[in-house]
Amino acid sequence: MRLLQPFLRSTRRTASSLSQPRALLLAPGQQSLRNEYYALRHGWSKANEAGIIVSRIDSGARLEYGLHATGREQASAAGDAFKAIVRTRPVTILSSDFSRTFETAKIVAKAVHADVEAEPALRERDFGDFELGPNTAYEAVWEQDAIDATHTAWGVEAACAVLERAAGAGQR
Repeated sequence: MRLLQPFLRSTRRTASSLSQPRALLLAPGQQSLRNEYYALRHGWSKANEAGIIVSRIDSGARLEYGLHATGREQASAAGDAFKAIVRTRPVTILSSDFSRTFETAKIVAKAVHADVEAEPALRERDFGDFELGPNTAYEAVWEQDAIDATHTAWGVEAACAVLERAAGAGQR
């Protein structure tokens, strides 16, 4: 999360910002959707600190790969910033069930008096053969992604499949 730069990204969409505004279910005269969506990456984790890839639930759910103390501080700062944004509005928080993301979400949720719902569709991309290996392997995967978003070299989950899976979480 590298000091939360920028740690919250708003994805509020207006009818004029979409290529096909008729696809939205907007009431006459309504200019935007009623919901706002924010994405937050987990805080610095013990896996980040160790320089390893943790991308499968059997590893990712383990507390030994949860948040590092720095990550808890980052999550707390994110919670304070998010509270300033949402004020008293009701908030729903969905999180991957990986320990690092769920712990981040719980810290943020506490700041805004919300609950956290585990959503497996928001899990980390599966990095296949690189699981629990050095995080320097990301570069080779990302190089292939730039050429073909459907590739599954080294047993990795295709980038386009990750996008489809995660986007589905917001539609439920």
